Amino acid sequence: GCSVVSLAAHGKGVPDLLVARGAWMRLVEVKMPKGRLTPDQQAFIRSCRGPEIVVVTSVSQVIDLLGG
Repeated sequence: GCSVVSLAAHGKGVPDLLVARGAWMRLVEVKMPKGRLTPDQQAFIRSCRGPEIVVVTSVSQVIDLLGG
């Protein structure tokens, strides 16, 4: 029920995915359970004035994010 666009090729701290459903939109960074944000990712998150950025480390977090 969502539109998902991979942004991973952009690099420079841009989150991995753009996820949208109707007017709801999030930028999503996907990490392994013990993964850490890079300095570029931290800088992007601090400077972003757009959609909320969410970091997920598990399938259950994705399900929660989508309200299900």
